[in-house]
Amino acid sequence: METKIVNTWLIENNKLVNKNKKVSSIKYKDLELYFLKHNQDMGQDMVSLIIKDKNNIYWDFNIIHFNLNNFENVVLNGEKGMDEIYCQNIYEKLKAFNLEEYFKGKIKNNRYFNMCELRYILQFHKELYDSALKSREAVIEKNRKISAAYQKEMELKEQEYRKQIDKNFQEDLKATIEKILEGKYAKSIDLKFYKNNDDEPTIQNCFLYLAEKYDVKIPLATKGFINNKLESYNFKEEKYFKNDPKSKGSSKIFDYFRELYTKIKKEYE
Repeated sequence: METKIVNTWLIENNKLVNKNKKVSSIKYKDLELYFLKHNQDMGQDMVSLIIKDKNNIYWDFNIIHFNLNNFENVVLNGEKGMDEIYCQNIYEKLKAFNLEEYFKGKIKNNRYFNMCELRYILQFHKELYDSALKSREAVIEKNRKISAAYQKEMELKEQEYRKQIDKNFQEDLKATIEKILEGKYAKSIDLKFYKNNDDEPTIQNCFLYLAEKYDVKIPLATKGFINNKLESYNFKEEKYFKNDPKSKGSSKIFDYFRELYTKIKKEYE
């Protein structure tokens, strides 16, 4: 295993850069496999194969990967079996690999070219550059359209979801007010609704929502009783049920709900 600092083209943070990098190599038979030392230090088994050009410049296209652990086991530790079979398979594929033909295949199939590949092509295969760039732009445009269509679909689903939330809210609120006006027990339920352009819906107890709507000021302690213990309330008879009959009741609730009842009846007279 050898490590040296060499001039390397690679992509970092989505940008093409040319830097002096620590590149390690491991030799299997007559083949040198180059990879970034940083990837080895990070404990990565699968590393990107770096290609050395005729000018001894190194290129990390991030298109070919191999399991470094397998090669270390075979080359450094003399392992046989599955590790050796794996290394032999990679060796045969790389010996048969032709970078120029690989690029031509990508162009033929309208595949994406990263900026490192394009920089290499511009230097060593200029006749392929325009076609490779066109292939890259075609993929970007295709992905843009897919992304735009997906975004539109998500927006429509969000609109439908909001409409359904509003429909349920209006129905639940109407049913609660009808029970109140009819002198029947109205269930203490949570209403889900959107306030203005909020991203997430608000969830609020139906009686507390009405109290806020009709400007009935209810203290925090009584709000806690309504939220946590009130099961249903009859505004006409001023009676209620708790979800836990053994829990402590509230004497203050009658005053606030009497005020609320008066204001609701006045609106619907």
